[in-house]
Amino acid sequence: SSDVCSSDLLGIDVGTSGTKAIVVSSEGTVLGTGLGHHEPSVPRGGWSEQPVEDWWPSTIDAIGRACSADAASPTVAGGARRFLYVFWSSQMTHVLL
Repeated sequence: SSDVCSSDLLGIDVGTSGTKAIVVSSEGTVLGTGLGHHEPSVPRGGWSEQPVEDWWPSTIDAIGRACSADAASPTVAGGARRFLYVFWSSQMTHVLL
């Protein structure tokens, strides 16, 4: 059914070498975790950058791994998940839109 919505929460953290995802029930039980890798770019000594284009694939990978670890949660048509809340964090000090 297309109106399936769980009370589960999804947390996403973009770090310097990868993106972590966690699915947690509304009761606080960890239902699944996942990690997607991305590498920082080092254009010259003492510098480190992260191409924002690398974050999306690692985010999708991390979410996929976290959700596949939690096969019992409801899905909508095509296997998609809906979450009550999604939390996002990163090491950045500014907002990216």
